[in-house]
Amino acid sequence: KTMQNLPVINAVINANGRKLRKAIGFDSVRNKGLMYVMLHELLFGKYKSIRGGGKIKRMIIKQEKELRKGADEYIAKHGLPSGTDGDDRGVNFPRYVRVNVLRSNTEDVIKL
Repeated sequence: KTMQNLPVINAVINANGRKLRKAIGFDSVRNKGLMYVMLHELLFGKYKSIRGGGKIKRMIIKQEKELRKGADEYIAKHGLPSGTDGDDRGVNFPRYVRVNVLRSNTEDVIKL
């Protein structure tokens, strides 16, 4: 889900001359993926808050009001990116499938 909302997150943190990007210390963080996930949880997550803690959370929470305002403005102007209608009830595919090799082989099952 974070990757689907990545354009919105990037637009928000890079708006106004990259002011928020500097304020949350985005360029100084080593784990950019964690920063993106935390921003997604804050702006689009189920609870609209960051669960957990640490330095990255503290840096983001200091700018929470501006981040929410920027995200709301972006969504009002551009809408959500395609494929992100806010509805998580899409088709769920299993993460793995057990193949009984006594009755079939893996190649035949993949063709199905």
